[in-house]
Amino acid sequence: MGDGAVPLTGTLFWYFGVCPREAWLMGHALEPFPDHELLALGRLLQETSYPGRRKEVALPGMRLDLLEGKGGTLVVAEVKRSSGQKEAHLLQLGFYLLRLREMGLEAQGELRYPEERRVERVALTPELEARVREAEEGLRALLAKPVPPHPSASPPARGAPTSSSASRRRRMAKPVYVFSSGRLGRRVNTIVLETEERKRHLPVEQVSELYLFGEVELNKRFLEFAAQKGILLHFFNRFGYYVGSFYPREHLLSGYLTLRQAEHYLDGGRRLDLARRFVEGGLGNILRLLRREEAEGKDLGAIPGLLEELLAKAEDAQSVGELMALEGRAREAYYGAWETLLGEAWALERSRRPPRDPINALLSFTNSLLYTAILAQIYQTHLDPRIGFLHEANYRRHSLNLDVAEVFKPVLADRLIFRLVRRGQVKPGHFLREGEGVFLSEAGKRLVVEEWEKTLQTTYQHRALKRAVSYRTTLRLELYKLEKHLIGEQPYTPYRLR
Repeated sequence: MGDGAVPLTGTLFWYFGVCPREAWLMGHALEPFPDHELLALGRLLQETSYPGRRKEVALPGMRLDLLEGKGGTLVVAEVKRSSGQKEAHLLQLGFYLLRLREMGLEAQGELRYPEERRVERVALTPELEARVREAEEGLRALLAKPVPPHPSASPPARGAPTSSSASRRRRMAKPVYVFSSGRLGRRVNTIVLETEERKRHLPVEQVSELYLFGEVELNKRFLEFAAQKGILLHFFNRFGYYVGSFYPREHLLSGYLTLRQAEHYLDGGRRLDLARRFVEGGLGNILRLLRREEAEGKDLGAIPGLLEELLAKAEDAQSVGELMALEGRAREAYYGAWETLLGEAWALERSRRPPRDPINALLSFTNSLLYTAILAQIYQTHLDPRIGFLHEANYRRHSLNLDVAEVFKPVLADRLIFRLVRRGQVKPGHFLREGEGVFLSEAGKRLVVEEWEKTLQTTYQHRALKRAVSYRTTLRLELYKLEKHLIGEQPYTPYRLR
């Protein structure tokens, strides 16, 4: 069983027996379900079911659960949660036995199912060897394909990881917003925020990100803890300006996908294609938003027609710079409609650093929340946030989240502002004037953050998935669509405003 382009492992044989698509993803370092609760349970069973015995023996291409001697016979044991995937288990164990034979070691195999209280002995018979070699040929052919096979229409094997049940712990985790000043520390597996008034204890498994608006002290040990647990930290100054993020080392980063992402950036045609898709997605959603406003009686004059013209021109743009210019003109026209949509007091002429009026302060703050929300979702994928396509990749900042944000600004950020203004939730007391700028007060930031979280947690019926998904999940799904585009499986189609 010689080496190939992708080294074969027992885990790959197991995935091949369960789902060829997942085997392709695993073989290209796109680990399908790295934190699936059943995989974690399997590891726990392996650690606790057979105390006092040698475990996790690592050999080339193999990581054996148990390796022991019985009466002069070498026994290789695989510990499994259930026998629901027995055929895949046999392929994995057969691969180990065959590799050991090629190394000059004869061994017997055992499949152990502690929860079922049974053990099945496995010998490397000619039949099993033939099945393993046949699977090897199929696996090599599969991994040589440029794109993964389409998902199987048949149901997964019992106990197999599925997208609907994967990553339960991370789904439980939520962003935590810290407005008070104080000190962040760690106590065992708990984050401790200590202020003058009290101590707040946050179980680490319930925290996905920390948004730090107050003056917060922390040390290197806390950052190491956050990195270990995959918790992002987003820093804002006292005016609500986004300063930057602590982005732990990517635990899902795939060399294969990073190369494909870089190839699409360096290839002028492919980069332009993706940049165009982001611009068309964003402008299309703006236009749909304005058409809805017209249907409710708003007279927007020639603005929607101008946006349609600019959207059509995007199809013929010959460079990313030309696309950016079209997008800038379209947003200028769109913002010109806000006076009609929200009233004279909320007329928008864009100003950024510093924002010169309350509407610019609101827009800058909600856009920052969107950028960081997308960045957090990128961390849960195999994408590199530093390589964008519409926004230039540089040494100073992430750019992929800015690309994706173009699609979702009118969907999430702008519509949130419309609701806050129309419901009368934002009031003069929610803003502060300092120098030439206008900024949200702490009460204003708290209000916007609370409504922002409600927006991300809002669910709708997803047409393709045929189930309810939240807008936070929608951001992740958008990134998965981008991954499929990069590996050549399916062209990226931006999210359409519902």
